[in-house]
Amino acid sequence: MTMLNGYQVQDIVKNLTEMSVVRSFFHYALEENWFDGCDRIFKVSGRYTLTDKFNTKDYENDIVGDKYVVSKRMLSQFAHGITGVDQQYMLRVYSFGGNRIREFILLLEDMIAHMQDRVNAGGYIDIEHLWYKFLPRDAIVEFDRTGVKGLVAPNGTFIEN
Repeated sequence: MTMLNGYQVQDIVKNLTEMSVVRSFFHYALEENWFDGCDRIFKVSGRYTLTDKFNTKDYENDIVGDKYVVSKRMLSQFAHGITGVDQQYMLRVYSFGGNRIREFILLLEDMIAHMQDRVNAGGYIDIEHLWYKFLPRDAIVEFDRTGVKGLVAPNGTFIEN
């Protein structure tokens, strides 16, 4: 197992790769007009499937609007000095208004740069903590139940939320 500043390199690479691929995908999709006319865009992690509790009608109200919908925030498992953030969002499923694609791409670029800076300075941060740090607070709706099930990534524990 290769370590960098005390953290597994595979975790750093996995997080940077995921953010870079998602950013590139949305950049290309924007250029190709793939999401024109879409009110809401959903992303489900590849290890998870939707359950009967997932209902798109939960997203069709004035409270949600075009905001980012994420699972209820959780306390970080890391000391604050490691990530610089004390909370995180589990990103098993998330969504945002179709009109936010450009903003989302810019947020991902900022997150990637911040993660690189953090790792270069000897710290660590992952996607879940980056989302908590970078998503605009006035554009977030948290759901207690997201309607997904699957295996948690590093240990394979089954979870249903």
